[in-house]
Amino acid sequence: MWQDVDLTAWERVAGTRPIQLAIAGKNPRPVLTELAADPLFHGLVVCEVTPYLFFVQPETATADFTRRGSAQTLSQRVSNQLGMMLERWLAFIDNETRLSTLWKRAPLPLRAGAFPVREVPKGHVMRADRDTRMWVRLEADPGYRALFRRLWLFYAGGPQPSLEEKPPSPATAYPGIVGIVDKVAAQVAADVQRIRARGGDVAFIRFPSSGPVYLNEVRSFPRSMAWQPFLAKTRTAGVHFEDYAQLQGYRLPEWSHMAAGDSGRFTDALAPLVLQAVAANVAPLDIR
Repeated sequence: MWQDVDLTAWERVAGTRPIQLAIAGKNPRPVLTELAADPLFHGLVVCEVTPYLFFVQPETATADFTRRGSAQTLSQRVSNQLGMMLERWLAFIDNETRLSTLWKRAPLPLRAGAFPVREVPKGHVMRADRDTRMWVRLEADPGYRALFRRLWLFYAGGPQPSLEEKPPSPATAYPGIVGIVDKVAAQVAADVQRIRARGGDVAFIRFPSSGPVYLNEVRSFPRSMAWQPFLAKTRTAGVHFEDYAQLQGYRLPEWSHMAAGDSGRFTDALAPLVLQAVAANVAPLDIR
């Protein structure tokens, strides 16, 4: 959601500029819960479903992130506003490219028993309103792109050529997937009900992935055991990239995120599908 959606393109299609709340590599459900608890919110939430992040990853990191906004001191708020004003005229070294970060990630020989750092390096460029694109270095630098691919393979459990030979089935699914999806769906359904009670709604998107990332996702979270029962239990609208030709064929340099030059065209195709799916999804929500 963070890198694949072009906010300007969405505004051009929908007539309203969205507010980007996605957090890189984090479970989005705490953000949905916070919006459900906000009596002033009555809009449309468009939420991404990256299978492992959405169904399995702990919510703690996202919850801590969202609490920072409400816990900011006056001086922190002023500092943030001043910083954003200065960034219009001056360039700053961000956290991912400062010397201390680069030193920590330097490919130095490891001591016996030490583990390599598995933190994701800089992969995006973000504007003031969090309109974000893939950093062009990921497309132009084969070595840097290979670094990201190695990281995704590590998170997927290592290179698994057999993924292509094993179609999705209960035997390949994430352990306990049925119970996990049931529990998550019940929590989300309650949040959806609160948002709909105020006139809002929620839609879910499965964004494109490719290569070993895609193969691992479909093997661990088969659509018939995750995506489909989740939408049915929450009675929400959903758009899955596999179901639409216009959402396929885009460049995914590191298998997981879209090339900067493709995000606008992709969003032009995605936004109408989401709005149509929400309009067509008129079934009342019943979580009894």
